Amino acid sequence: NPARDQVTISLNHPTVASTVVVRNMVGQTLGTYRMRDAGQLTLDTNEWGNNQVLLVTMYAEGEEPVSQRLVISR
Repeated sequence: NPARDQVTISLNHPTVASTVVVRNMVGQTLGTYRMRDAGQLTLDTNEWGNNQVLLVTMYAEGEEPVSQRLVISR
C-alpha cells in the first residue's frame, strides 16, 4: 500500500468462499468481487480513479468481515 495499477488480495484459508467489496470513503460501492478457490484475487485499480483512499472488506463464510484501507496513488 499504496497501489498504482493493480492490487492482489490473498486469503489465509483459501478453501473458504469469499466476497470482496471495495468502497470509497463516502460509502459508495465501487465493486463487488467473488474470490475463487485459489484464495487470491487481483483487481485493476484504474477504474477507481487517482489519489484515493478506499476501504476493502472481505466477507468469508463463517468468519467476521475484515476491512483494510487501500491507498491509490498515481
